[in-house]
Amino acid sequence: MIVEDIARQIVDKLPCVDISSHIPDFGAAYATQDGVIKILTQECGGLAGYKIAWNSPEQIAQFAPNAPAFGHLFVNHVYPSGISFTAADFAQLVVEPEIIAVIGSDIVGEDHSADSVLPYI
Repeated sequence: MIVEDIARQIVDKLPCVDISSHIPDFGAAYATQDGVIKILTQECGGLAGYKIAWNSPEQIAQFAPNAPAFGHLFVNHVYPSGISFTAADFAQLVVEPEIIAVIGSDIVGEDHSADSVLPYI
């Protein structure tokens, strides 16, 4: 029931509701997220890609993440540069612009720089 409620809130652009008291642990949280993602992939035109949450050593040091942190981007939520919106399009306006890079082939290893990954994009 929680999974369907969360997905409906997102699709209908309703305010978020705190469900933390219903999620006892990381396993339940990931299972809930997976269920919501499955619904949103169908409802929002498919999966467009992923957003990396911890993308700098400073953020990792500050937040000390203990789990993977990424978000799913959906086709119907990706807009080209230059698009205009009206205030009526949102219940609460939150904008987080992203830079998108399409990875053309697998990047192997851990020690990479911007220059070393550029050929893969």
